[in-house]
Amino acid sequence: MNCLVLRRKFWTFEFVSSLSIYISSRHSSETAYQLEGSSDAFDAPIQEKGTLIPNGIFGDATTRGSYKLGDSTFYSIIERNAEYGNVVDLEKVFQEMKRQNRSFVEKNFIFFFRACGKAESPLKAIEFFNRMAGEFQCKQTVRSFNCVLNVVIQQGLYYEALEFHDNVICNNNNVLPNNLTFNLVIKALCRLGMLSRAVDMFREMTALKCEPDAYTYCTLMDGLCKVDRLDDAMALLDEMLVERCLPTAATYNALINGLCRKGDLSRAGKLVD
Repeated sequence: MNCLVLRRKFWTFEFVSSLSIYISSRHSSETAYQLEGSSDAFDAPIQEKGTLIPNGIFGDATTRGSYKLGDSTFYSIIERNAEYGNVVDLEKVFQEMKRQNRSFVEKNFIFFFRACGKAESPLKAIEFFNRMAGEFQCKQTVRSFNCVLNVVIQQGLYYEALEFHDNVICNNNNVLPNNLTFNLVIKALCRLGMLSRAVDMFREMTALKCEPDAYTYCTLMDGLCKVDRLDDAMALLDEMLVERCLPTAATYNALINGLCRKGDLSRAGKLVD
């Protein structure tokens, strides 16, 4: 028993040491590390722009259900690379996990999609979302869907965002839109000047048991003001108060800016008071 405990402690020490060396290598592309380990753990180390996943770091992994010893370390590597928007290395990590038949969780992909946002690669985010269920055997939900949708909209690809939204919502029963989904779509529609469709989307929310929040109202009001539909925007403020959704400073700013651009200083002044 004592011998077994000592072996486990030794393995843990060797594993943690290997992982620490990997993390350090992210900041020093000129340093080469040589680690001892099982030669069949990886066919070759993953290396790109100074990133190195050492040979043997996941050697002799034991299986516990669908979870393998070492999965959490892969997850940490994904999170670490995502911080730097390192999409190229992330793809290689995903492929290595797939080769080793490791389990994927949705959070892995959310980190990947955020990295795509930092790398300004929205189309890569869409591509990987479409590969989640089939290639990587990971269930898509509204969380990963919203993450991709936000990345695409942040890059100003509003038409692509709407197309992506329509394709997923119509064809994927696992993805049910929530408040954030509606807020993102309404934002894209307003940016495109498609206010009639934005209002229709706003009205659909309650039918799907999604209550508009202050951000929803503010986004739609701002869009209406920019196309000189000031009366409609002011009517939304009244509706907002009736529904007991408290306006924010951003709500009033959107209305005041719209009224001032139109020269309606009287109503703008009343909002300030």
